[in-house]
Amino acid sequence: MEQNKPLRFRFHGSGSTLLVIYFLNLIFIILTLGFYYPWARAKLIRYMYGEVEFEENRLQFHGTGNEMFLGFLKAVSLVALLYALLLATQLTNFDWIRLAGIFFFLLAFAIMIPFAIHGALRYRLSRSSYRGIHFGYRGELKPLAMIFIKGIFLSIVTLGIYLSWFEVEYRKYTLGKIRLGNATLAYNGNGAELFLINLNGVVFTILTLGIGLFWFLKQRNHYYINNIEVLQNSNIYNLKTQITVTDIFTATIFTYATILTLGLALPWAVIFSYKIYINNISIENGFNPNTLEQTEEEYNDATGDDLTDMLDIGVM
Repeated sequence: MEQNKPLRFRFHGSGSTLLVIYFLNLIFIILTLGFYYPWARAKLIRYMYGEVEFEENRLQFHGTGNEMFLGFLKAVSLVALLYALLLATQLTNFDWIRLAGIFFFLLAFAIMIPFAIHGALRYRLSRSSYRGIHFGYRGELKPLAMIFIKGIFLSIVTLGIYLSWFEVEYRKYTLGKIRLGNATLAYNGNGAELFLINLNGVVFTILTLGIGLFWFLKQRNHYYINNIEVLQNSNIYNLKTQITVTDIFTATIFTYATILTLGLALPWAVIFSYKIYINNISIENGFNPNTLEQTEEEYNDATGDDLTDMLDIGVM
């Protein structure tokens, strides 16, 4: 392995293979009245992970449908309970009870978000591996919840201005707690810098009648990826992305093509987007995966992972 040679990621997924997975999953979900969904999700994740290559080795996902089914039942029960309580309060004749019910419902969902993210990170990373070395998440729920409480409150008070600092603090904490064996991640983003990127991007997008959106998305992607570091044995290795405005524009066109094809082009659009984003990422400065050592324990409670799916939360 040459020193200082960037090591690139590769995604080898196939649109036709993904179409078959989508189709079979849909058939089984319909036939089982939805009960097959956790197994369908596990199968999809396992395929997408297995198509990511780094230095001639693929990622692996070891989660099972059984694990996700148990998590699915817990997640559905929790969400159903919240909706039942909300409905019960709305059926009363007292305005203050109805208002209190809505407030409690929104508060419970706000609290559920960090709980779901924490559980999802613990489960998904614990059940993922590279070269037999497991990933892991060593974050704790309380500090993550405090980041969300402070972030949501200040974002509301500042009419959204604090969102950039909120995003950076969230990434610093979650990425900083991720491990791959004896390697750890770190995020060096800055709230003020991200705020300027967001501000310039929004203004430029408006002034160009939407055309500047692709430049804006490219800037955000570069800022996110290029501020991630991998730390191992006192060495620091930087992640870099070379994604271009043209790449993002092309991926967007592919996504809109799914509408024209009534959804049939969706698998190819998904695969193309993954290739655009993943194939442009590399690790610089001679990172050596041969020096990775196992350090993480398994965790098989998929409740948080299912909650993030139900709430449509993008964890990372």
